[in-house]
Amino acid sequence: MIEHSMDLYNRTKALLSDNGYIVDSFNVSIEALEALETSKVSPYTLILSNYAMPKMKGDEILKAAKKIAPLTQRVLIVDAKAFQTLVSAVNLAVVHACLIHPFRDEELLNQVKQCCTQYEKTLSQKNLKIITNRQNNQLLQIAGNFKKKEAIYFSQIEHKDRKIRILESRIRSADGADCLAKPVELKDILIRRNIPFSPESFGTQFLIIKDQVKQMIETAAKRTLKPVSYPKNVTRTFTTFEHQNVAEKILSLAYILLDKNEPSQVESSINVKETLLDDHFELTFSKNKTTAFIKLKAIDAHEITLSQVKQFLEKNKIITGLKEDPMIEAWLFKATPEDDPFCIAQGRDPKYPKNSKLEYFFSTDFLHAGKIDPDGSINYMDRGDIPQVAENVLLAEKIPPEAGLNGVDVFGNELFVENPEDLTFSSGPGTRLSEDGLKIYSTKVGQPHLDVMGNLSVCPELHFKKNIDFETGNIDFDGNVIVNGCVKQGFKIKCASLSAREIQGAQIDITGDLNVSLGIVDTELIYVKGSVQAYYVHNSKINAFGDLIVQKEIVDSKIYISGACINKNGAIINSEISAKMGIQAGRIGTQSATPSKLTVGVDEHVNRLMADVNSKMTIHNNGINELVSEFSDLEKENQRLHTDISKQSYIQERSQLELKNLKKKQADMKASGNITACQKTLEIFQKILNTITNAKKSIDKTFDRQDEIALVISQKKDKIIHFQDLNKKLLDDKKRILEFSDRKNPLPEISITRKIESGTRIFTANSSLILKNSSSRCRIKEFPESPEAAGESLLYKIRVSPY
Repeated sequence: MIEHSMDLYNRTKALLSDNGYIVDSFNVSIEALEALETSKVSPYTLILSNYAMPKMKGDEILKAAKKIAPLTQRVLIVDAKAFQTLVSAVNLAVVHACLIHPFRDEELLNQVKQCCTQYEKTLSQKNLKIITNRQNNQLLQIAGNFKKKEAIYFSQIEHKDRKIRILESRIRSADGADCLAKPVELKDILIRRNIPFSPESFGTQFLIIKDQVKQMIETAAKRTLKPVSYPKNVTRTFTTFEHQNVAEKILSLAYILLDKNEPSQVESSINVKETLLDDHFELTFSKNKTTAFIKLKAIDAHEITLSQVKQFLEKNKIITGLKEDPMIEAWLFKATPEDDPFCIAQGRDPKYPKNSKLEYFFSTDFLHAGKIDPDGSINYMDRGDIPQVAENVLLAEKIPPEAGLNGVDVFGNELFVENPEDLTFSSGPGTRLSEDGLKIYSTKVGQPHLDVMGNLSVCPELHFKKNIDFETGNIDFDGNVIVNGCVKQGFKIKCASLSAREIQGAQIDITGDLNVSLGIVDTELIYVKGSVQAYYVHNSKINAFGDLIVQKEIVDSKIYISGACINKNGAIINSEISAKMGIQAGRIGTQSATPSKLTVGVDEHVNRLMADVNSKMTIHNNGINELVSEFSDLEKENQRLHTDISKQSYIQERSQLELKNLKKKQADMKASGNITACQKTLEIFQKILNTITNAKKSIDKTFDRQDEIALVISQKKDKIIHFQDLNKKLLDDKKRILEFSDRKNPLPEISITRKIESGTRIFTANSSLILKNSSSRCRIKEFPESPEAAGESLLYKIRVSPY
């Protein structure tokens, strides 16, 4: 601190010292600067100086202090009346802060605290900069070393390449160009002789050659051979003495070289009987051919060798998992035709995959709707035992799939296994998925609900004592809805499960079950993922994943369900019903009504959903293709704009150069006094300016168009991503629908407890039938029939049999 006023000096020093600061105070500016000079090793954090010092003004002191210690913070105390002095001091000394006198203690302390904080930041930044510069220099040095090494390596490579080229040239000049043709390699010989390139094959061939040499030596010891010329090509067969002639000829030549005598003219007359290996060995295989067994069929007087077994296996193309030679030799030593087959080769059995499994810790199949009263109506108030769960309860667990492993048979063929099935496991409202994705817990109190798409949720209940009409409006609730009255025409309900007294012309979209105590009339059920129960159904369209249970009649309706249509005590009149799991009916048709169309064993409901999904995906893909085409056109236009900008930029630069040269000429003309030439130059000058201006306008216009194109391209990219996201969701829906469809095999059967009228049209997956006569208490089912001739496809026929 530099202060000449003793009152302010003592006050400021005492205040700062009491607040923990170490203060060096001076009355004379020269002494203060000398102290600052000697403190470079441990510099001061802050210099606080009064402007009104007697010999050297405060701004000059701080200016000198900046040169000595540039990082040290500088604060100037200035009288409030000397505003112009304050501006001059800030500009001259580049102070960090000014303190207007008189000031309060809090103001001084706050200003000192801020300056100390700023000093620490500045010092940290300086240290960081030093470290960064040092590291950059080190990295630069490392990079330089790498470049030097790279240059050395490139130089060595070039030098070696040059040597190679020189050597190749010398070879060509010495032996001709043909010597550089591709040499015969081992693999070429193996391919020509049909020998697999493997250690097992090499070992087998070595043993064969060993036995051949042994055979030739034994032959030489027993017989006198006639030396003859050795042919180039030898045909090899799988016989015991296949190399007999080769042995004679090779040994004859050996005698010539060793004895240096003329070869004998005596012909060898020994006759050797061929031993065919197929007469001695029999092969059998396991079902998947991963194991091969060998058995002796007969024993010849001639001893069977290991090489013959290897030849026999090679002939039958058995190459994988061959037993070790000592094991085969041990078997040969004691084998008889009466022994059990010997395991000669063992491949690798395939490991079949394990599909994922889902385990639910609540009853997923309970009475949602209520109990059926004696009159056939449904008492939805008495709904049986409904599972309830508390918060944070484990609802379900998934056992993940295990991948399989391909096998290999003894012939070296890979036995492929399918990928495991990974079942859908997802949490809905009121639940949470564990971090590993294998467990689902409840997050609220309510009724657990599993829909057919594999979504698990916990549903609260919403009760309506009266009708769903204008008073309530449409209902969209994330849980179960119970309506004591009627759901009126034109209104919509979207929820988990729905129980109502009656539905009249409403639209229903639910993920669970629909339970109606009376009837469904003039209603189109858009999407029901569970089952439907009703007392009667009139003029309605029902699409459901589960069963349709109706106590009385189904009239003038279209029904597509993935479950069964159960109407044992009722009647089906003038309706179109498709039920994958069959139809159970009391009566079908009347003599006066239009015959019904019944389809069983076919999941038209799923087929329609899949067709709808495929149609939506096709629309999305067409949209993506159109956007990609438009995107490509915009890119081409953008490329043309780049070319235009380049041309206009060239015109602009050339015109500016001409303008520069013209200005120089104009100055020379003015100096020479040529007024006429100066006037002509002005006209040219104006034309060039117009060219520059037009080029600039053209470039700006092109830039604007490029910005428009960039915006449109960005929007189209967003649309493409949107379509792709929609397709991903549709693919997931498709997977879930197929998972559901594969859970049960279709049942192509209609059971009638009373009577079915003639004219009823019946369709199954492979056949169809129009009833010519009425039938009572019968069962109608599709049966396969054996083909008349072998190779013909299986035939199907619908039969009517007693119930």
